[in-house]
Parts: sequence; structure tokens; C-alpha cells
Amino acid sequence: MDIVIEDLEYVYSPGTPMELKALQGVSLRIPAGSALAILGASGSGKTTLLKNLNGLLIPTAGHILIDGEDIRRFGPELRKRAGLVCQQPERQVFEKTVFLDISFALRHFSAMSHEEIRQRVAAAAQLVGLDLDAVGDRPPWTLSDGEKRRVAMAGVLANDPEILILDEPTIGLGPQSVETVLNLIEGFRKDKSHTVVIVSHQIDAFLEQIDKIAVLDRGTLAAYGTPAEVCEMLGENPALRPLLPELALLIHDLRRKGFDLPRDEYNLRTLAKEILGLSERSKPTPRAGVPQMDKVMPLA
Repeated sequence: MDIVIEDLEYVYSPGTPMELKALQGVSLRIPAGSALAILGASGSGKTTLLKNLNGLLIPTAGHILIDGEDIRRFGPELRKRAGLVCQQPERQVFEKTVFLDISFALRHFSAMSHEEIRQRVAAAAQLVGLDLDAVGDRPPWTLSDGEKRRVAMAGVLANDPEILILDEPTIGLGPQSVETVLNLIEGFRKDKSHTVVIVSHQIDAFLEQIDKIAVLDRGTLAAYGTPAEVCEMLGENPALRPLLPELALLIHDLRRKGFDLPRDEYNLRTLAKEILGLSERSKPTPRAGVPQMDKVMPLA
């Protein structure tokens, strides 16, 4: 489903001394099946935008359209279609067992049979790398923080959302758990109809999966496009350059210096081959009669 954001504005505590305009004039389109990264400094409006997408907040002005329909018309149903995994979701795990936690929304807000719920929960657990047979009956507090985060993610995925919204999904995680999140996104997008929106300060980890980047600056949209396009727009901006993915910036800077590297290619193995190829092509041609250093015999 396409998501269209039109001139979005959100104001906290309007009409009071605490009034704060968190978003103003934000417009962009997120094509169905794509992955969008939202970048910005603290206080730039990233989390506010996510909560507007999920319906936890209602726009003060402007519109968010999903398949052409304003999200205001969806009501609570929107949270099933657009699942939000908040920052540090392990703090939101609250049920007596892992199974009860993952199945909470299905048990309380659906007419599914117990067997249907179990199948849905098992599929969600598998997607996040949890063995339901091994941990389903365990109290969540006995799990590691990384495992509890997987439980919280599975609870969102069990609702089979069409849009998955992740707010800092890798914060505080080790490399193995980060890999789990990457596999989750890849599995979620397998049929190319599911949309992913990610806010992360570690966006380089997701760069291969990202189609578009939106950069927020003090509540406004500073740039929107592919990683390469956003680097071209903001790569020379001293205030916003530090927000951009380091790998994308490196490729951008090398291309500006004349190196023939592909745009929007961020697979490390592919890039390594490309850079090695550039190195080989840039080697000077040996002159006739001049011995090459690697072929000179060592002195006795």
C-alpha cells in the first residue's frame, strides 16, 4: 500500500505556553513494498512522524493517506495495518509467558480460534528467530534483553501488518541481534508488498535494504531520495552531513573525486570487488627493460 504524506504538521500542547511545533510542511510518498529510513538529530521530529503514521498521534494539519484513504478514517484498525515497534520494546513485555505476550492482541481483539492464534504466533516467532517450543511457556523476564526485544517484535508481527515501523530497532544490541533484525526485515519484505519504515542512528546496518531516505531538520523535510541522491543534496552541508550513512558518504566522496563506482550499491563484497578493480586498473604500466620491484631477486 502506498503511503502519501501531504503537508503534515503536528503541534504538541497547542495554545499553551508549552506549545511545540514538532512537524511542519512534511510531504513525501512511500511506495508500497519499499523501505524508508528516517534520519535526523534528536528533536527533529522522527518519532513524532512515526507515531503519526501509526495513529498514536493525529496530525494537527495535513494528511497521511494509505492507499488514498486518510488514516483518520481507520481508527484503531490502523494499528493492525501499521505495526509500530517502539524504542527499547523489551520494556513493553508484560505478560506471564512469551506465548501470552506475543498473542495478546490476537486473543483480545480477534475472533480467531486457539489453533489459528498458535499458528500465527509460531510464524511470527520464527520470523524473529525465536523457538516457540523452547521459550513459549517461559516468563519473559527470564529472557535476555535481545530475546525480549524479539518477543515484542513478534507481538507486532503476529497481527500481520502491511507496514512495519521500527524506532531504533538496533539500539543496545550486539552484532548477532542486529543480524536478526536485518533477517526480520528481509523476511517481512519477501513478497515485496510489505512496507518498512525505520528510524535508526545505525542506519549503515540497513543500507543494503533501504530504498529511500528522508532527513528531518527541526521538524521540516531537508531531503528525500535514494541514499546517493540524499548524499548529493546534503553531503556538503556541515550541519546535516554527520547524519548521513557513512558508507553512502564514502561512495559519494569517491565518486566526486572521479572514481567510477556504482551509485546506490552498498553490498560490501560487491564494493570490495569494484574498489579492487579500480586499484588494478590504476596500476602503472611497466616500461620495457625496467625490472618490476616484486620480481627483483634479493641481494645475497
